[in-house]
Amino acid sequence: MTLLKDKLLLSKSDLTSYREISQNITDDKLNIFIREAQVINVRTFLGVQLYLRMLNDYDTATKTFTTQRYTDLWYGTDYTNTAAVEVRFNGLMSAAIYFAYSRFLQQQNTNVGRFGVGSLSQDDTESSTVASVNTNSRQAANMALAYQKDCEIFLKDQASVYPEFGTKTTTGQKLAFNFFKI
Repeated sequence: MTLLKDKLLLSKSDLTSYREISQNITDDKLNIFIREAQVINVRTFLGVQLYLRMLNDYDTATKTFTTQRYTDLWYGTDYTNTAAVEVRFNGLMSAAIYFAYSRFLQQQNTNVGRFGVGSLSQDDTESSTVASVNTNSRQAANMALAYQKDCEIFLKDQASVYPEFGTKTTTGQKLAFNFFKI
């Protein structure tokens, strides 16, 4: 039985176009976070039917979709909304990038070994504090949610083009964070 069958719609080069990531970080290290963002965030948001159709239309070799509606959904487009105003939609790819980046920030400074989870602190470098990492991760997740909200507006404005979205049985992900300590 093959696990993790979903095609990856993103790569390290896509993430680095939004945020700086060291060249020492390999594609393989980022792929798990990209896969989690796709499966947990993108699929949950779009619904299983629209997500699967979009995946099946994607060509990994050329990083393109064969159908224009999926290209518009993933990469963004200019369109006329329901109020007859020309607007720019940045694409669901932006949200997926920030969801993956948020996960990466949380995990990049740890390693799981035979004695449990450990920090990758080094003598010649200064590690970020846990609070700093959590803040940066939350900021990335909030950016992802903003792009996801933009996508929801686009999909509702284009309901005739994306009828699968209106019939989905899942809901978009919302994150909640404590703003104060007791």
